[in-house]
Amino acid sequence: MPEGKAGGSLDNGLITDSFEPAPAETANPWVALAARIHSGYDAKEPFDSFYMFGFETGLLTYDAFKAAGHNPTRQDIVTAIEKDGKGFAGPWLAPLGFSGTDHDAALGVQMGTISDNQLNLSGQVYTATDTTPVTVCSGAPSPVPASF
Repeated sequence: MPEGKAGGSLDNGLITDSFEPAPAETANPWVALAARIHSGYDAKEPFDSFYMFGFETGLLTYDAFKAAGHNPTRQDIVTAIEKDGKGFAGPWLAPLGFSGTDHDAALGVQMGTISDNQLNLSGQVYTATDTTPVTVCSGAPSPVPASF
């Protein structure tokens, strides 16, 4: 659940899930990268979960176009996501589940509570699919590529 100006005190105490790290987790290298980009190009807007979601969407789009090759068609992009999508780099708390038969994106979440317009994540990251039970995530988020 994104926090920010729109939420106000009505969100306080709300329990939700997140597939991304909280923006306040500045020790997370992905959050640090997003914050650096935010401060350089969009500092007038709040650095919140809405911004993180846009950042992640941009990463997926970049990776899809890069994998699809020069002058890609729509089908080239879909094929690239289905073939390479599980390996796209990003801050997701659980692995991505893209394949030729699934377009699941992040396969897991972490629970959190909103307090004073900040998402505070707690506990472990859990994963599941349509055909698998809920389990504790055993993987780690991908590292930030050196090219960023």
